Amino acid sequence: MKWILLLASLSALHNLAGASTHFKRQEIATLENHELDVLKSHAKYASAAYCPEVKLTNWTCGDHCLGKFTMTSYFTSKISGIAGYMGFNRVEKKIVISFRGTSNLSNWFRNLAMYHNTFVYPTADRSVKVHSGFYKTYQSVEKSIREGLQGILKQLRNETEPYKLVITGHSLGGAVASFCAMDIKRFYLNPESDLCFERDLLIVDRSQIYLHTFGQPRAGNAKFAQLVYNTFGANTTRQTLARVTNKNDPVPRLPPHFGGYLHHPHEIYIKHDQNTIACTDVVEQKVREDPNCIDSVTLPVGLSAHSQFWGITFGYGC
Repeated sequence: MKWILLLASLSALHNLAGASTHFKRQEIATLENHELDVLKSHAKYASAAYCPEVKLTNWTCGDHCLGKFTMTSYFTSKISGIAGYMGFNRVEKKIVISFRGTSNLSNWFRNLAMYHNTFVYPTADRSVKVHSGFYKTYQSVEKSIREGLQGILKQLRNETEPYKLVITGHSLGGAVASFCAMDIKRFYLNPESDLCFERDLLIVDRSQIYLHTFGQPRAGNAKFAQLVYNTFGANTTRQTLARVTNKNDPVPRLPPHFGGYLHHPHEIYIKHDQNTIACTDVVEQKVREDPNCIDSVTLPVGLSAHSQFWGITFGYGC
């Protein structure tokens, strides 16, 4: 754990040293209540991923379980340690894919290398890079995700109302969720892609695909962050694309900027006074990180801020 705090502290110092060259202070925007309600509900879906499979199957995970939900599949990889679940809520007309954070923090941070791995992606050149460990973690469950989503869509194919799709995750699960959302939006639910599902399964409006993550680390470089933003569309807002950070959580500061890493938008920051604000991380359609949000936090960083957002607990003991 000391290694985690040291690396995050170095990142914090580096960020503060260079912040003024990138941004001018912007007007602070406080989130509307309805925006907060959506993010909090999706945070519960993310927190539920830490619960045992049997509790998810029966949807008996206490405060983590939201509404009437049908879990259709549970996925895990012994190699990467990632896990999560998929299902749907017929009342809210939502399909949910939720990724759990790592089950072994020590191993995860030990393997948080500074190297990039080329992310082969349509319309992207080889300058688009992602963290090789995070991407390999996604690849370990990629087939299960595709088959699981296809199965849900087949089950719901005769529904008369369109569904929203929520892709969420906490910590490492947030980084994996970002790769998942990219594949779904660009391939599986894109009629122009050769990998698209059958036409009668396209019951999700692609404009209603939500990527909401909580305490996620940086997943790739600036070109990847820009690609995520462009994939969701130049007019995308924090309502569909949101990355929530909390107080002095060290994890969103990793891997450090000096490794070439940059977060995708839109950062939503929970301040120490519990006010939740919208950050300015897109300027003239270019993705940056707002130094007035979590990057503004001076030392010390705190691991406790990584495990609880708005009173919602992420971790074991469900």
